[in-house]
Amino acid sequence: CRGAGIKPIGAADVWIGNPNAPDKPFRAMLIIRNDAGYLRLSELLTEAYVGKDRNIHHAELNPEWLANGDNSGLICLS
Repeated sequence: CRGAGIKPIGAADVWIGNPNAPDKPFRAMLIIRNDAGYLRLSELLTEAYVGKDRNIHHAELNPEWLANGDNSGLICLS
C-alpha cells in the first residue's frame, strides 16, 4: 500500500459500557491517527479482554478507561 501512496488505516469496532443500561452498550469505531493512538487502542483492547474489571460475557470498554487516559491519537465515530 505504501509503495502505491496509500496509507493503511487501523481501527476497531468496539462496545462501550452504558452505565444507565448495562445490557445496552454503545457501539463505536475507534480509528488510529498516529503511533500514540495505536498504543492507546492496544491498551484499551487488552484491558477489555484480560483486565480484572472486564465484562466476562464479551469484550466491552469501560467508560472510565476512556476518561483516564490520553485518547488524542484516536478518532471516534459513533
